[in-house]
Amino acid sequence: MNNLQILATVGILTFALRALPFLLFSKRAMPLWLIKLSKRIPVMILGLLVIYSLKDTRLGSPTYALPEIAALSVLALVQWKGKNPLVSILLSTGVYVLLLQVLSTSF
Repeated sequence: MNNLQILATVGILTFALRALPFLLFSKRAMPLWLIKLSKRIPVMILGLLVIYSLKDTRLGSPTYALPEIAALSVLALVQWKGKNPLVSILLSTGVYVLLLQVLSTSF
């Protein structure tokens, strides 16, 4: 397969997966278990992002863990106060990248 075929296949599959719930539940009500699950998905994704981000953290030196600890603190505080996963992710990512840049240039 060439690149255009791969891109078209991925695009079609992505669109189909996004449209499938609307097609399935356009004429009937969504099941209760799916409604409950959809309310918990943002928190589950946030948890997975935190775990993935912290998996390679080196605790041997305080400066290595500083960006992760600061970003995790911002994430927890913003999510606790604002309950908006998108804002939490954006702010904590910004803090993490900023600290990585500052610490990489100063040490």
